[in-house]
Amino acid sequence: MAGEVSDLRNRLPLVIMESTVEFTVATAPFARAAARADRLLPPRAARAGGVRVAVAGRQLRLSASGEEAGVWGDVPATVNTDGVVAVGRRALAATLASLDAPEVRVRVEGSRLAIRTGSARFALPLLDPAALGPAPEPPPVAGRAPAGAFMAAVAAVAGAASRDGLPLFSGVRVRSDADRLRLAATDRFRLAVASVPWSGEGPVDVLIPAGILAEAARMLAKPETAEVTVLADADRLGLSWAEGGVVVSSLALPYPDAQLERMLSVRPECVVDVDADLLRAAVERAMPFAGPIGTVTLEAADGVVVVRGSDDGAGDSREEVKAETTGSTTASYQGRYLLDSLRAFGDDRVVLRFQTGIQPTSITAAAHGTTESAAVRSPGTDVGAAAQSAGTEGTAAQGAGTDGTAARSGTADGTAARSGTADGTAARSTAAGDTTGHRVGTDTHRTELRYLVVPLRKSP
Repeated sequence: MAGEVSDLRNRLPLVIMESTVEFTVATAPFARAAARADRLLPPRAARAGGVRVAVAGRQLRLSASGEEAGVWGDVPATVNTDGVVAVGRRALAATLASLDAPEVRVRVEGSRLAIRTGSARFALPLLDPAALGPAPEPPPVAGRAPAGAFMAAVAAVAGAASRDGLPLFSGVRVRSDADRLRLAATDRFRLAVASVPWSGEGPVDVLIPAGILAEAARMLAKPETAEVTVLADADRLGLSWAEGGVVVSSLALPYPDAQLERMLSVRPECVVDVDADLLRAAVERAMPFAGPIGTVTLEAADGVVVVRGSDDGAGDSREEVKAETTGSTTASYQGRYLLDSLRAFGDDRVVLRFQTGIQPTSITAAAHGTTESAAVRSPGTDVGAAAQSAGTEGTAAQGAGTDGTAARSGTADGTAARSGTADGTAARSTAAGDTTGHRVGTDTHRTELRYLVVPLRKSP
């Protein structure tokens, strides 16, 4: 791949001046590459909304870049005239998506890039390739991970990132650690942590915008994509697979790793083993009665979990779900965060470990397994306040109070906390007791999953 990239790059100065290309290419892979560029880069991210099409030898490379990310796709092609041109990114994707012809013939005709089938011609205005900035320059290879496990981990974690525009909390923390690649995200009210098997060649330690990473991971959902190559340097993370790749700039902000790791320490006062689907369905049925903030109450005792919803205006509900229980407790939660947690486990049995006070409740698979995730929510209580209420000592990262200010992370000497929540995926505090997770996939290609949900309130 490096040789092909270099070959294309060496030809750029000549073909930019000539502005001419001619090639024939299969429609489907060309359309997929164009669609990836359109989906992975938001409208504001791609300069001039354009995409670069470079052809040389037997290779077509479609690429686009912006301040946050760059994307490329490689497609085999029959090339008559080498060159580089640029057209509108969305226009190219829409045109190719509408075609059912098995292949297209593409060439520059005047100021247009003509795309021809046997019976039709579509001509897109040419843009200046120089206006698009340089082609994406991938960072070095850092390691490899099973594609399915990586995709599952990103899906579990990215949803916990913030969508309110706070950069620190809108990203996914990605770190390598021995034979695991670890991911973490929080919106100050939820925390998700996951890890996947990792064969590393270099370190990974970045904070990546969650939306772009989630979309890139969805590109791996193909049976033939067994492995993803991870590219990384100090400021960027890249993913590369057979048909292309994406490079994303790091947010370059300190992350409250040590604080969030402490939250993964669990000392249960009550343990419940229950079918995830049955409990999830009961919570869904309670939601219409959950009131304006969606409060759902779980009461665990004597072989059942009672799921309640109650509101003066909406009425109330009560449903029993059979379970294996040790101890008893009553706790109330934001119902939507319970649902997010339980959906991740599908039809597995899960173990809920309730702690005292408003310390987080751990939800893991009943069988020992693999993606760790945590969701935290309490009015006026973010991840920092929850960690402090759990009895942690030392100088923890200070979280937002009721005014919703962003969490500030740091160690006792004021330096940024760096000793990983990602490391917390393995729950290294063995004295904490709970080190289980959810196994997604095979033993060798597994994703570790755990959710922690901070209750809104606990009954004595």
